[in-house]
Amino acid sequence: ILPVYLEPRPSNVACPNIGFAGFAFDHKHIERILDLIKAEGPDFACKVRLHLPPSDYGYNPSYIDQIVTQFQQQVETTVCRDFMKAEDLVRFMAENDINIFPYEDKRVVNRGISSITDIALASGRPFMISESNMFRHFAPEHREMITIGKISIRDVLTEGCMPYRHYAHMWSPKKNMAQLESIIREVCP
Repeated sequence: ILPVYLEPRPSNVACPNIGFAGFAFDHKHIERILDLIKAEGPDFACKVRLHLPPSDYGYNPSYIDQIVTQFQQQVETTVCRDFMKAEDLVRFMAENDINIFPYEDKRVVNRGISSITDIALASGRPFMISESNMFRHFAPEHREMITIGKISIRDVLTEGCMPYRHYAHMWSPKKNMAQLESIIREVCP
């Protein structure tokens, strides 16, 4: 259960902060965020904030340097490479107007569910996801409203957190704690 759970607030649509947070594995295709920005048209102004901490597995500093260089050549970009505690990561994501997670769609069939969306929900900020199997915990009827390729960055910024209310309620700290207590009661009567 995340130690911080922030209330949604309106996004800056005029010049939004677009964020990505997570380990920079190549299957996450962070560079696709640049394609989404370009698709918004030449009048779309934004800033990008990347949180790319090192990892013990699959860490490729040259890939990260390539990604950072690509971003810095095309849009104002700030990068944080420090590992953050959960509450700091929630706050980092809350400072963005939208967070985008363009993970690979086909190659990650045997991977687990990504927890980054839990952190995004806790931040109170809207986000976009790919059709990756790592986001299979979002029901198809809700994915339409937040899936890359089905909706634009501007539309997500305009909609705000409305598409996420179901999940924010269903996975709230209070509901998660109640479920955890229920499991403990079953296991330890």
